[in-house]
Amino acid sequence: MKRNLEYPALTTRQILDGLRRHHCYPISQGVRPAWVFVEEVRVTRGWMRFEINGTRFSPEQEIDAWAIHLWPSQKHKTVAYEVKTSRADFLRELAKPEKRRVAHALANQVYFAVPEYMVKRAEIPSDMGLIWVTKDGRVRTEVEAPSSPIASLPVGFWLSVCVRLGQNSAVRGAGQDDASMPRDLGNQERP
Repeated sequence: MKRNLEYPALTTRQILDGLRRHHCYPISQGVRPAWVFVEEVRVTRGWMRFEINGTRFSPEQEIDAWAIHLWPSQKHKTVAYEVKTSRADFLRELAKPEKRRVAHALANQVYFAVPEYMVKRAEIPSDMGLIWVTKDGRVRTEVEAPSSPIASLPVGFWLSVCVRLGQNSAVRGAGQDDASMPRDLGNQERP
């Protein structure tokens, strides 16, 4: 059987929504939330540069998506995603591996999240994984990312996560389906 290797035209929003659904689903039968998922999170608050393991990072840098597992039994695993919607964007990213260093410093696993069939397995660097997102928003792991330990996360990064949680995020198992989840909690009317 021959596959159609044309990839679907997906937007960044569609890919992020697929990743959100992958990490965020309603609580069932009393199961506690397992993941927190945050989109477009800056690496720190303010304008001070910071350093992790001897590598300096700029506060202007963002991670497209970041998730943390809440259960101690899963060792609070963290995952970062670099979202790419075109081959040209993906190839530019490959040419600048230093851009991905910040994601590796802040997550145990780092993935490229791309439209299905856009990137071949053989094109993925050995320190990354590959997630395909289908046109209907399903997520499929094509290449498992290697897991590596990370240093303690900087306070500035946690503050950025908190800010994003107040603006546009979801907690896996929050007891709401995708349609009822607020998109931007920061702009809701206050009582």
